[in-house]
Amino acid sequence: MSSLPPEGAAAPADWQSQIRGPGWPGITPLAGLKPVASRTAKGKAIHNFLELSSGENVSAIVAYNPKVVKGSYLLMITKDGIMKKTPIEGFGNIRRTGIIAINLKKGDLLGWVRLSGGKDEVVLTTEKGQSIRFKESQIRSMGRTAAGIRGMKLKQGDRIAGCGLLLESAKTENKAAELLVVMENGFGKRTPLKEYKLQNRGGSGVRTANITSKTGLLINAQVIVDQTEIFALSAKGQIIRVPLDSVRKTGRSAQGVRIMNVKNGDRLAAIVVI
Repeated sequence: MSSLPPEGAAAPADWQSQIRGPGWPGITPLAGLKPVASRTAKGKAIHNFLELSSGENVSAIVAYNPKVVKGSYLLMITKDGIMKKTPIEGFGNIRRTGIIAINLKKGDLLGWVRLSGGKDEVVLTTEKGQSIRFKESQIRSMGRTAAGIRGMKLKQGDRIAGCGLLLESAKTENKAAELLVVMENGFGKRTPLKEYKLQNRGGSGVRTANITSKTGLLINAQVIVDQTEIFALSAKGQIIRVPLDSVRKTGRSAQGVRIMNVKNGDRLAAIVVI
């Protein structure tokens, strides 16, 4: 498979951004998002680029180059741990109003969409600190209207918080991968991915972080290989940029270290690793 953009990273100007609501994808050229705004600008409402129905929100964004992703898949993950993958060719002609991408059960939400090559490894992580690692090949290819299959078994009250991919190219080059997890009160940690043994999909996984009232719930998890920096963003619009090696490498059951001072009433909302 051709190389894919790093998770969370921007793509070249001729790439396109596939923007997805709760089960309905839309598509717009990245050029449509110009001009680039200043750091403190409000930006434009997403409704300027996509026709979203009332009450519908964007769930995930995928940046890709149509010329180099042939043979790839869109891997979809819901908050309740349901997964499906569909050949990207199935989304070649998307109306501005969107087309169905996945049928969701009542109460479930589409949370993540990733570009995959079919032979990668998947790592799912939950809000309460569980993780499971399994081969992508355990998820069969499905059509757009399929509902998907269970990727991870969740305990009552738990939900998926992050999805990371270990690309086949990284495995072939024998690169040392890590799992980065961050919690809503500004804590984060790195753990060697080798500490997470391969399991069959659909299991409950293993402990990946010690979740306490001090750390808050886990809000994101990503597989990192060559990345060197992390941007952490709060729900109220604060941002910090730190080197990844400043985030301590620990075992699976640790609670991590503080990577961002979160003010009262605020919380860590998202990360981007480059």
